[in-house]
Amino acid sequence: MCIFVADPHPMSLINRRELELKSSAYTLSDMELFIFPELMYALLLANIMSPRIWKWRDDKWFDGLEKMKPYRRVLRLKQYIMDHYAFNLDLDTWGLTLYAAALFIVAKIPLSKIFMLATPLHSQNYVDIEDGILTNNRRLVTKPMWFNGTAISAQARRALENERVTIIAHESGWMHTFYKNATLDKKNYDDFSAKLKSFLQTDLNEEIIGNFVRHRRDLQKCFQIRWPLRGADHYLPADRAFAYEQDSSFRLTDATRPKLMAEIDDDEFLPQPITGCIILNDLEDFLQNEKIDLADPSSLTLLTEKFSCNCLDARMAIEQLVKFCRVARTVRIANVDLCDKNKKHSCQSLALYCLREKPYIAIPFAAPAPLPHASPICTQ
Repeated sequence: MCIFVADPHPMSLINRRELELKSSAYTLSDMELFIFPELMYALLLANIMSPRIWKWRDDKWFDGLEKMKPYRRVLRLKQYIMDHYAFNLDLDTWGLTLYAAALFIVAKIPLSKIFMLATPLHSQNYVDIEDGILTNNRRLVTKPMWFNGTAISAQARRALENERVTIIAHESGWMHTFYKNATLDKKNYDDFSAKLKSFLQTDLNEEIIGNFVRHRRDLQKCFQIRWPLRGADHYLPADRAFAYEQDSSFRLTDATRPKLMAEIDDDEFLPQPITGCIILNDLEDFLQNEKIDLADPSSLTLLTEKFSCNCLDARMAIEQLVKFCRVARTVRIANVDLCDKNKKHSCQSLALYCLREKPYIAIPFAAPAPLPHASPICTQ
């Protein structure tokens, strides 16, 4: 329980960093959040105090929400936000903290399950339910979606594939790769790191190899699909098959392949194999019968042989495949000391600075009453 009492220390006695910190809590720019990472969770708490977000629970859109499983609740919340608000969560920190606050208030996801992540150019939430969910801009990305190779998943992957996560904010504390010390609880960090790593990697199988080809449009010209027509094998360029997916509810890489192929004009198929192109079906058969370990050089050598053709550089294609299946970008903790719970900095008082005397909080959702100069006294 937290009780807010008048701060016994006048502002004139607060050290310079504390003054800058509290001033930044009031003005709240993205750069200030980058310099003072503890403000990120403080802004989340400020949004949780927003009466406007709590009123969302009364909307008929959320009727029956308590009967839904966590993922369905999050999905329903995402659609509500898309229908009512316009912001870019990829680039806008306010959207990040709004989403996290709404996950707690409306979708009833415990704060312990929500990790806010920031890279130099993007921000997103990792929600620790089921196999994990990333809330990224106007998208929810599950692990199967992360590896499905579609244009939407490619957009969602950009930040973690190409940028370093610089800030993590959680109820147990925060960490910033620019600072040696952090307040994030080590056990929570280790658990989060392991789950995010699991989210970002998958084993190679016949579906994933097809998803990879979907993802790499530049390589599609080097693949073909074998398919029987009128009792004889015919061959379809892979880029044509994936092009037909765009206007279809069926997919080349799952059990709906026959329905997709039935939608494709017979004139697209060729009676003979395309010279120099890999037959995707043969790769799929190989992966059904051979367990490939992407961390084992001998397995990669065996797989590279299957990628040999005049159309592509097999070694580079395998490197891209490994990268697709194993996005190993997690926060590096070298030279960062994670402290225990007794040493962590409290964000509650900073949340009050985010709210105090503002006509609205950092994003225009609420109009809270002015709050007094206060700091929290917390008891277990």
